[in-house]
Amino acid sequence: MPTVLTVNRSFLRPRYDPSRVKEVSSSVEIFRTHSLEIRPLQRWLPAVLNRRFGLNPKWLQLVDDFVGWLPFAVCKGSEILRKGYFDLIFSTSMPNTCHLVAYILKKKFGIPWVADFRDPWTQNPYVTYPKPISKIEEPMEQTVIGTADKVTTTNPFFTEGFIRKYSSEPKEKFVTIIHGFDPDDFQKLETTVEHKFVMTYTGSFYGLRKPDTFLKAVSDLSEHHGLKEQLKIRFVGSVGKSIEAIIHRYGLDDLVEVYGYVSHKKALEYLHNSSLLLLITGVRHESTMEDFSDRIFDEFPGKLVEYLAIGKPILALATSEGSVARIIKSTRTGIVVHPSDIEGLEKTILDLYGLHKRGRLRMKPDLDELKKYNILLSVKKLSEVFNEVTHDQ
Repeated sequence: MPTVLTVNRSFLRPRYDPSRVKEVSSSVEIFRTHSLEIRPLQRWLPAVLNRRFGLNPKWLQLVDDFVGWLPFAVCKGSEILRKGYFDLIFSTSMPNTCHLVAYILKKKFGIPWVADFRDPWTQNPYVTYPKPISKIEEPMEQTVIGTADKVTTTNPFFTEGFIRKYSSEPKEKFVTIIHGFDPDDFQKLETTVEHKFVMTYTGSFYGLRKPDTFLKAVSDLSEHHGLKEQLKIRFVGSVGKSIEAIIHRYGLDDLVEVYGYVSHKKALEYLHNSSLLLLITGVRHESTMEDFSDRIFDEFPGKLVEYLAIGKPILALATSEGSVARIIKSTRTGIVVHPSDIEGLEKTILDLYGLHKRGRLRMKPDLDELKKYNILLSVKKLSEVFNEVTHDQ
Protein backbone atom coordinates (compact mmCIF):
# COMPACT_ATOMS: atom_id res chain seq x y z
CA MET A 1 0.00 0.00 0.00
CA PRO A 2 1.38 3.41 -0.90
CA THR A 3 1.88 6.34 1.44
CA VAL A 4 1.89 9.59 -0.52
CA LEU A 5 4.03 12.61 0.31
CA THR A 6 2.98 15.70 -1.61
CA VAL A 7 2.41 19.43 -1.35
CA ASN A 8 -0.49 21.46 -0.02
CA ARG A 9 -2.62 23.01 -2.71
CA SER A 10 -0.22 25.04 -4.81
CA PHE A 11 -0.39 28.75 -5.57
CA LEU A 12 1.92 28.21 -8.55
CA ARG A 13 -0.31 25.57 -10.13
CA PRO A 14 -3.73 26.26 -8.64
CA ARG A 15 -5.64 23.96 -11.01
CA TYR A 16 -6.91 21.07 -8.97
CA ASP A 17 -9.32 18.17 -9.46
CA PRO A 18 -10.49 16.96 -6.02
CA SER A 19 -12.46 14.09 -7.58
CA ARG A 20 -9.22 12.36 -8.59
CA VAL A 21 -7.91 12.50 -5.01
CA LYS A 22 -11.25 11.36 -3.62
CA GLU A 23 -10.91 8.11 -5.57
CA VAL A 24 -7.89 7.04 -3.49
CA SER A 25 -8.03 9.07 -0.27
CA SER A 26 -10.10 6.46 1.58
CA SER A 27 -7.48 3.74 1.09
CA VAL A 28 -4.20 5.64 0.76
CA GLU A 29 -2.49 7.68 3.47
CA ILE A 30 -1.62 11.13 2.14
CA PHE A 31 0.75 13.60 3.83
CA ARG A 32 0.83 17.20 2.64
CA THR A 33 3.42 19.83 3.50
CA HIS A 34 4.02 23.52 3.02
CA SER A 35 6.06 24.76 0.06
CA LEU A 36 7.84 28.08 -0.28
CA GLU A 37 6.02 29.68 -3.20
CA ILE A 38 6.07 33.31 -4.25
CA ARG A 39 3.87 33.35 -7.32
CA PRO A 40 4.76 36.90 -8.53
CA LEU A 41 8.47 36.02 -8.47
CA GLN A 42 8.31 32.42 -9.66
CA ARG A 43 5.66 32.61 -12.37
CA TRP A 44 4.85 36.20 -13.25
CA LEU A 45 8.31 37.80 -13.22
CA PRO A 46 10.05 35.19 -15.44
CA ALA A 47 7.20 35.38 -17.95
CA VAL A 48 7.31 39.18 -18.09
CA LEU A 49 11.10 39.31 -18.44
CA ASN A 50 10.96 36.71 -21.21
CA ARG A 51 8.22 38.53 -23.08
CA ARG A 52 9.74 42.01 -22.81
CA PHE A 53 13.49 41.36 -22.80
CA GLY A 54 13.88 37.81 -24.12
CA LEU A 55 15.37 36.61 -20.83
CA ASN A 56 15.34 32.81 -20.52
CA PRO A 57 13.01 31.91 -17.60
CA LYS A 58 15.48 29.21 -16.50
CA TRP A 59 17.70 31.94 -15.06
CA LEU A 60 15.05 32.39 -12.36
CA GLN A 61 13.80 28.78 -12.17
CA LEU A 62 16.66 26.57 -11.02
CA VAL A 63 15.50 22.92 -11.09
CA ASP A 64 11.82 23.93 -11.37
CA ASP A 65 9.10 26.07 -9.80
CA PHE A 66 8.72 23.73 -6.84
CA VAL A 67 12.25 23.63 -5.44
CA GLY A 68 10.84 25.55 -2.45
CA TRP A 69 9.09 22.30 -1.45
CA LEU A 70 12.37 20.43 -0.95
CA PRO A 71 13.20 21.26 2.71
CA PHE A 72 9.62 20.71 3.88
CA ALA A 73 9.33 17.44 1.96
CA VAL A 74 12.64 16.13 3.29
CA CYS A 75 11.63 16.91 6.88
CA LYS A 76 8.20 15.28 6.56
CA GLY A 77 9.59 12.36 4.56
CA SER A 78 12.19 11.72 7.26
CA GLU A 79 9.50 11.80 9.91
CA ILE A 80 7.36 9.30 7.99
CA LEU A 81 10.26 6.93 7.37
CA ARG A 82 11.35 6.97 11.02
CA LYS A 83 7.87 6.05 12.22
CA GLY A 84 7.10 3.12 9.91
CA TYR A 85 8.56 0.39 7.72
CA PHE A 86 8.65 1.02 3.98
CA ASP A 87 9.88 -1.25 1.20
CA LEU A 88 10.94 1.50 -1.18
CA ILE A 89 10.72 5.12 -2.28
CA PHE A 90 9.05 5.96 -5.58
CA SER A 91 9.49 9.50 -6.95
CA THR A 92 7.84 10.77 -10.10
CA SER A 93 8.37 13.92 -12.14
CA MET A 94 7.66 16.54 -13.22
CA PRO A 95 8.52 18.42 -11.03
CA ASN A 96 12.12 17.23 -10.84
CA THR A 97 12.31 18.49 -7.25
CA CYS A 98 10.59 15.21 -6.32
CA HIS A 99 13.72 13.29 -7.35
CA LEU A 100 15.96 15.53 -5.25
CA VAL A 101 13.75 14.86 -2.23
CA ALA A 102 13.90 11.13 -2.89
CA TYR A 103 17.68 11.25 -3.34
CA ILE A 104 18.18 12.83 0.08
CA LEU A 105 15.82 10.35 1.74
CA LYS A 106 17.54 7.45 -0.02
CA LYS A 107 20.93 8.60 1.29
CA LYS A 108 19.57 9.06 4.83
CA PHE A 109 17.65 5.81 5.15
CA GLY A 110 19.25 3.52 2.57
CA ILE A 111 16.07 1.94 1.25
CA PRO A 112 15.50 1.11 -2.44
CA TRP A 113 14.48 3.93 -4.76
CA VAL A 114 12.72 3.97 -8.15
CA ALA A 115 12.86 7.29 -10.05
CA ASP A 116 10.07 7.74 -12.59
CA PHE A 117 10.38 10.31 -15.39
CA ARG A 118 7.08 11.25 -17.05
CA ASP A 119 9.08 13.80 -19.07
CA PRO A 120 12.83 14.20 -19.70
CA TRP A 121 14.82 16.51 -17.42
CA THR A 122 17.89 18.10 -19.05
CA GLN A 123 16.98 16.50 -22.39
CA ASN A 124 13.55 18.15 -22.43
CA PRO A 125 13.02 19.90 -25.78
CA TYR A 126 10.65 22.42 -24.21
CA VAL A 127 13.37 23.86 -21.95
CA THR A 128 16.40 25.84 -23.11
CA TYR A 129 19.24 25.74 -20.59
CA PRO A 130 21.72 28.61 -20.24
CA LYS A 131 25.18 27.05 -19.85
CA PRO A 132 25.64 28.13 -16.19
CA ILE A 133 22.27 26.59 -15.27
CA SER A 134 23.06 23.47 -17.30
CA LYS A 135 26.29 23.04 -15.33
CA ILE A 136 24.21 22.90 -12.15
CA GLU A 137 21.31 20.74 -13.28
CA GLU A 138 23.29 18.24 -15.35
CA PRO A 139 25.18 17.00 -12.26
CA MET A 140 21.88 16.88 -10.36
CA GLU A 141 20.37 14.61 -13.00
CA GLN A 142 23.52 12.50 -13.10
CA THR A 143 23.39 12.05 -9.32
CA VAL A 144 19.73 11.02 -9.45
CA ILE A 145 20.34 8.50 -12.24
CA GLY A 146 23.45 7.11 -10.57
CA THR A 147 21.85 6.72 -7.13
CA ALA A 148 18.39 5.37 -8.05
CA ASP A 149 18.07 1.59 -8.10
CA LYS A 150 15.78 1.76 -11.14
CA VAL A 151 14.79 4.51 -13.57
CA THR A 152 11.45 4.29 -15.37
CA THR A 153 10.14 6.38 -18.25
CA THR A 154 6.91 6.49 -20.27
CA ASN A 155 8.51 6.33 -23.70
CA PRO A 156 11.06 3.93 -25.27
CA PHE A 157 12.72 6.94 -26.89
CA PHE A 158 13.17 8.58 -23.47
CA THR A 159 14.68 5.37 -22.18
CA GLU A 160 17.13 5.15 -25.08
CA GLY A 161 18.11 8.77 -24.44
CA PHE A 162 19.06 7.94 -20.85
CA ILE A 163 20.92 4.79 -21.89
CA ARG A 164 22.99 6.74 -24.42
CA LYS A 165 23.69 9.59 -22.03
CA TYR A 166 24.52 7.40 -19.03
CA SER A 167 26.32 4.56 -20.79
CA SER A 168 28.27 3.73 -17.64
CA GLU A 169 25.04 2.60 -15.98
CA PRO A 170 23.72 -0.91 -16.73
CA LYS A 171 21.02 -0.89 -19.39
CA GLU A 172 18.84 -2.99 -17.11
CA LYS A 173 18.49 -0.01 -14.77
CA PHE A 174 16.24 1.74 -17.29
CA VAL A 175 12.70 0.45 -17.84
CA THR A 176 9.92 1.76 -20.09
CA ILE A 177 6.40 1.70 -18.63
CA ILE A 178 4.06 3.29 -21.14
CA HIS A 179 0.99 5.38 -20.42
CA GLY A 180 -2.21 3.45 -19.96
CA PHE A 181 -5.92 4.18 -19.66
CA ASP A 182 -8.17 3.03 -16.85
CA PRO A 183 -11.32 1.46 -18.37
CA ASP A 184 -13.31 2.47 -15.27
CA ASP A 185 -12.80 6.16 -16.17
CA PHE A 186 -14.90 5.71 -19.30
CA GLN A 187 -17.95 4.20 -17.67
CA LYS A 188 -21.15 6.23 -17.31
CA LEU A 189 -19.96 9.27 -19.27
CA GLU A 190 -22.84 11.64 -19.98
CA THR A 191 -23.89 11.73 -23.63
CA THR A 192 -25.15 14.89 -25.33
CA VAL A 193 -26.38 15.19 -28.91
CA GLU A 194 -24.12 17.32 -31.13
CA HIS A 195 -25.32 18.14 -34.63
CA LYS A 196 -22.16 19.93 -35.70
CA PHE A 197 -18.76 18.58 -36.72
CA VAL A 198 -17.08 18.83 -33.30
CA MET A 199 -13.30 18.67 -32.95
CA THR A 200 -11.95 18.57 -29.38
CA TYR A 201 -8.45 19.04 -27.99
CA THR A 202 -7.73 18.49 -24.29
CA GLY A 203 -4.65 19.78 -22.52
CA SER A 204 -2.37 22.79 -22.52
CA PHE A 205 -0.44 24.61 -25.22
CA TYR A 206 3.13 25.56 -24.34
CA GLY A 207 6.63 25.64 -25.78
CA LEU A 208 6.74 23.85 -29.13
CA ARG A 209 3.18 22.56 -28.77
CA LYS A 210 1.05 25.18 -30.52
CA PRO A 211 -2.16 25.15 -32.61
CA ASP A 212 -1.04 27.88 -35.03
CA THR A 213 -0.95 25.65 -38.13
CA PHE A 214 -4.26 24.03 -37.30
CA LEU A 215 -5.98 27.38 -36.77
CA LYS A 216 -4.53 28.73 -40.02
CA ALA A 217 -5.90 25.71 -41.91
CA VAL A 218 -9.35 26.12 -40.34
CA SER A 219 -9.31 29.82 -41.17
CA ASP A 220 -8.52 29.07 -44.82
CA LEU A 221 -11.30 26.49 -45.05
CA SER A 222 -14.11 28.04 -43.05
CA GLU A 223 -15.18 30.64 -45.60
CA HIS A 224 -14.74 28.61 -48.78
CA HIS A 225 -16.19 25.21 -48.01
CA GLY A 226 -19.31 25.87 -45.97
CA LEU A 227 -17.67 24.74 -42.76
CA LYS A 228 -18.33 27.86 -40.75
CA GLU A 229 -21.91 26.94 -39.83
CA GLN A 230 -21.12 23.26 -39.26
CA LEU A 231 -17.80 23.28 -37.43
CA LYS A 232 -17.17 23.57 -33.69
CA ILE A 233 -13.67 23.44 -32.17
CA ARG A 234 -13.20 22.92 -28.44
CA PHE A 235 -9.98 23.62 -26.57
CA VAL A 236 -10.32 22.13 -23.09
CA GLY A 237 -7.41 23.21 -20.90
CA SER A 238 -4.91 26.02 -20.46
CA VAL A 239 -4.69 27.89 -23.76
CA GLY A 240 -3.03 31.19 -22.92
CA LYS A 241 -3.55 34.73 -24.15
CA SER A 242 -1.21 34.32 -27.12
CA ILE A 243 -3.36 31.49 -28.55
CA GLU A 244 -6.55 33.44 -27.86
CA ALA A 245 -5.00 36.32 -29.83
CA ILE A 246 -4.36 33.98 -32.79
CA ILE A 247 -7.96 32.75 -32.65
CA HIS A 248 -9.15 36.35 -32.77
CA ARG A 249 -6.72 37.32 -35.54
CA TYR A 250 -7.98 34.52 -37.77
CA GLY A 251 -11.58 35.49 -37.07
CA LEU A 252 -12.41 32.16 -35.45
CA ASP A 253 -14.02 33.44 -32.26
CA ASP A 254 -17.38 31.97 -33.29
CA LEU A 255 -15.88 28.58 -34.14
CA VAL A 256 -13.45 28.01 -31.28
CA GLU A 257 -14.72 27.49 -27.75
CA VAL A 258 -12.14 27.73 -24.96
CA TYR A 259 -13.24 25.97 -21.78
CA GLY A 260 -10.17 26.28 -19.57
CA TYR A 261 -9.38 23.75 -16.87
CA VAL A 262 -12.14 21.26 -16.03
CA SER A 263 -12.36 18.04 -14.03
CA HIS A 264 -10.96 14.88 -15.53
CA LYS A 265 -14.41 13.37 -15.95
CA LYS A 266 -15.72 16.50 -17.68
CA ALA A 267 -12.77 16.48 -20.07
CA LEU A 268 -13.55 12.86 -20.98
CA GLU A 269 -17.19 13.79 -21.58
CA TYR A 270 -16.15 16.54 -23.99
CA LEU A 271 -14.11 13.93 -25.89
CA HIS A 272 -16.93 11.39 -25.71
CA ASN A 273 -19.34 13.88 -27.33
CA SER A 274 -17.05 14.83 -30.20
CA SER A 275 -16.91 13.87 -33.85
CA LEU A 276 -13.13 13.99 -34.00
CA LEU A 277 -10.36 14.08 -31.39
CA LEU A 278 -7.56 16.57 -32.04
CA LEU A 279 -4.00 15.84 -30.93
CA ILE A 280 -1.28 18.44 -31.43
CA THR A 281 2.39 17.74 -30.69
CA GLY A 282 5.43 19.96 -30.87
CA VAL A 283 7.72 20.13 -33.87
CA ARG A 284 11.43 20.81 -33.93
CA HIS A 285 12.57 23.67 -36.17
CA GLU A 286 16.21 23.05 -37.03
CA SER A 287 16.78 26.63 -38.17
CA THR A 288 15.86 28.12 -34.80
CA MET A 289 17.28 25.55 -32.38
CA GLU A 290 20.98 24.99 -31.70
CA ASP A 291 22.94 22.50 -29.63
CA PHE A 292 19.95 20.22 -29.20
CA SER A 293 21.57 17.05 -30.50
CA ASP A 294 21.01 15.27 -27.18
CA ARG A 295 17.43 16.47 -26.69
CA ILE A 296 14.46 14.12 -26.81
CA PHE A 297 11.83 15.12 -29.35
CA ASP A 298 9.67 12.04 -29.56
CA GLU A 299 6.40 12.73 -27.77
CA PHE A 300 4.00 10.23 -26.26
CA PRO A 301 1.46 12.44 -24.44
CA GLY A 302 -0.67 10.72 -21.82
CA LYS A 303 -3.82 12.09 -23.44
CA LEU A 304 -3.23 9.82 -26.45
CA VAL A 305 -4.17 6.65 -24.57
CA GLU A 306 -7.36 8.31 -23.34
CA TYR A 307 -8.15 9.29 -26.92
CA LEU A 308 -7.70 5.63 -27.87
CA ALA A 309 -10.08 4.55 -25.12
CA ILE A 310 -12.79 7.05 -26.13
CA GLY A 311 -13.16 5.29 -29.47
CA LYS A 312 -13.59 8.32 -31.72
CA PRO A 313 -11.35 9.02 -34.76
CA ILE A 314 -8.15 10.93 -34.02
CA LEU A 315 -6.56 13.67 -36.11
CA ALA A 316 -2.96 14.00 -34.93
CA LEU A 317 -0.56 16.76 -35.90
CA ALA A 318 2.69 14.87 -35.44
CA THR A 319 5.78 13.67 -37.27
CA SER A 320 5.43 10.44 -39.23
CA GLU A 321 8.33 8.69 -37.45
CA GLY A 322 7.37 9.36 -33.82
CA SER A 323 5.50 7.37 -31.17
CA VAL A 324 2.19 9.14 -31.82
CA ALA A 325 2.17 8.13 -35.49
CA ARG A 326 3.32 4.61 -34.70
CA ILE A 327 0.60 4.05 -32.10
CA ILE A 328 -2.21 5.55 -34.19
CA LYS A 329 -1.14 3.47 -37.19
CA SER A 330 -0.83 0.21 -35.22
CA THR A 331 -4.21 0.70 -33.52
CA ARG A 332 -5.91 1.98 -36.69
CA THR A 333 -7.48 4.85 -34.76
CA GLY A 334 -6.88 7.93 -36.88
CA ILE A 335 -4.86 10.02 -39.32
CA VAL A 336 -1.49 11.72 -38.82
CA VAL A 337 -0.51 14.96 -40.59
CA HIS A 338 2.80 16.75 -40.13
CA PRO A 339 2.30 19.91 -38.01
CA SER A 340 3.77 22.16 -40.71
CA ASP A 341 1.79 20.69 -43.63
CA ILE A 342 -1.05 23.21 -43.95
CA GLU A 343 -2.14 22.00 -47.38
CA GLY A 344 -2.26 18.39 -46.22
CA LEU A 345 -4.11 19.38 -43.06
CA GLU A 346 -6.74 21.32 -45.03
CA LYS A 347 -7.35 18.34 -47.33
CA THR A 348 -7.59 15.97 -44.36
CA ILE A 349 -10.10 18.15 -42.53
CA LEU A 350 -12.28 18.39 -45.65
CA ASP A 351 -12.13 14.63 -46.18
CA LEU A 352 -13.07 13.93 -42.56
CA TYR A 353 -15.87 16.49 -42.69
CA GLY A 354 -17.21 14.82 -45.82
CA LEU A 355 -17.26 11.44 -44.07
CA HIS A 356 -19.00 13.07 -41.10
CA LYS A 357 -21.76 14.51 -43.32
CA ARG A 358 -22.35 11.10 -44.87
CA GLY A 359 -22.42 9.40 -41.47
CA ARG A 360 -19.32 7.39 -42.28
CA LEU A 361 -16.77 8.94 -39.90
CA ARG A 362 -15.95 5.89 -37.84
CA MET A 363 -13.06 3.54 -37.11
CA LYS A 364 -12.32 -0.16 -37.20
CA PRO A 365 -9.59 -0.25 -34.54
CA ASP A 366 -7.28 -3.17 -33.86
CA LEU A 367 -8.69 -4.31 -30.51
CA ASP A 368 -5.67 -6.48 -29.69
CA GLU A 369 -3.40 -3.45 -30.08
CA LEU A 370 -5.68 -1.29 -27.94
CA LYS A 371 -5.45 -3.82 -25.09
CA LYS A 372 -1.74 -3.06 -24.81
CA TYR A 373 -2.62 0.37 -23.34
CA ASN A 374 -4.79 -0.88 -20.49
CA ILE A 375 -3.40 0.63 -17.27
CA LEU A 376 -3.44 -2.78 -15.58
CA LEU A 377 -0.54 -3.88 -17.78
CA SER A 378 1.46 -0.79 -16.79
CA VAL A 379 0.70 -1.35 -13.11
CA LYS A 380 1.78 -4.99 -13.42
CA LYS A 381 5.10 -3.96 -14.96
CA LEU A 382 5.66 -1.33 -12.27
CA SER A 383 4.97 -3.87 -9.54
CA GLU A 384 7.56 -6.16 -11.15
CA VAL A 385 10.10 -3.32 -10.97
CA PHE A 386 9.24 -2.79 -7.30
CA ASN A 387 9.64 -6.49 -6.57
CA GLU A 388 13.01 -6.56 -8.31
CA VAL A 389 14.54 -3.67 -6.38
CA THR A 390 13.26 -4.93 -3.02
CA HIS A 391 14.40 -8.53 -3.62
CA ASP A 392 17.86 -7.32 -4.60
CA GLN A 393 18.40 -5.75 -1.17
